[in-house]
Amino acid sequence: MGFKRPDEIVEAACTISRVKTEADPRKLLVLGFLAGAYIAFGCTVGICTGKCITAPELAGLSKLLFGGTFALGPVLIVIAGAEMFAANLALVDVVGDSMETVLSEGDAVLIDLSQTDIISGKAYVIRIGDELLVKYLQHLPGDLIQVFSENSSIYPPFTVNVKDLEAEIFIIGRVVASAHMW
Repeated sequence: MGFKRPDEIVEAACTISRVKTEADPRKLLVLGFLAGAYIAFGCTVGICTGKCITAPELAGLSKLLFGGTFALGPVLIVIAGAEMFAANLALVDVVGDSMETVLSEGDAVLIDLSQTDIISGKAYVIRIGDELLVKYLQHLPGDLIQVFSENSSIYPPFTVNVKDLEAEIFIIGRVVASAHMW
């Protein structure tokens, strides 16, 4: 079994996300509830097995049992084929200062891999060549997309024709949350 490069992993995740967005919403809803039930089951079994050992000197064993049995929930999701929204999410570390005042180097952004359609003014993680960037995208007249940073005095905006968008820029997903890392 070969390993995938990071760009191949992102590509595969985006392909899976696109397939999921085309799935029947009723089926996804049922599979989502099923995934929640599996997680609840794994958590319940984990708590019951982890709490059965009360001796302080065996606290490590208690935690090991909890961790081992809690993992039953996610394993059931994979084996039984349930669906979790988290499969469409990725966490990316911010590098550089192009989004300074909003994002700093070392912050983390949570991206939704299924949201690749441009909503003007929203932040996206995009790939240009081998580099991942966090940028705002804006629709402009004449089938143009403006790519710009928060720190636009140092990183000037540029435009891309919609027809050439996928050849020049690959949209990984929309930024849905961020966290400042301390």
